[in-house]
Amino acid sequence: MNDFIEKLKYGEEIASLISTGACHPTQFYEPVNKEAYRFVFRNELDKNHIPVYKQNPSRILNGKSNTSGYALSCFCSKECAEKKYSELLSLYPFIFKSIGDHLSTGILENGDGRITSDTPSGHFDLYEFVDCDLNKKFEILYSLVG
Repeated sequence: MNDFIEKLKYGEEIASLISTGACHPTQFYEPVNKEAYRFVFRNELDKNHIPVYKQNPSRILNGKSNTSGYALSCFCSKECAEKKYSELLSLYPFIFKSIGDHLSTGILENGDGRITSDTPSGHFDLYEFVDCDLNKKFEILYSLVG
């Protein structure tokens, strides 16, 4: 395991996936005062900021997985986050039960981890460092349902 992966919160799991041929980003960036938006649960704080592969390990498919399942999905603006949430909700009416029902925001800093570049939809992944705790950094803004 290289030094970078050892610093990650789920470094062992990521290294294991890489060893089976899983895709892993080749370019990471320092999140210097990077504004970020995430979907969260207002009344189930313990479910917030948990990567999808930790929430549902059965989603890991050897040979077809990528390490982003151990990263946290973020958006660069509330408009991008709202648009994605609306798209997901139209396809999956009960998506709020698995990804959250509120929008939250926070500022990511270098000590939190490393991020991928923004996609055209405004999405990026945060690969958290071991000591990162977004529950302490993010605040809930408003409900995304009803």
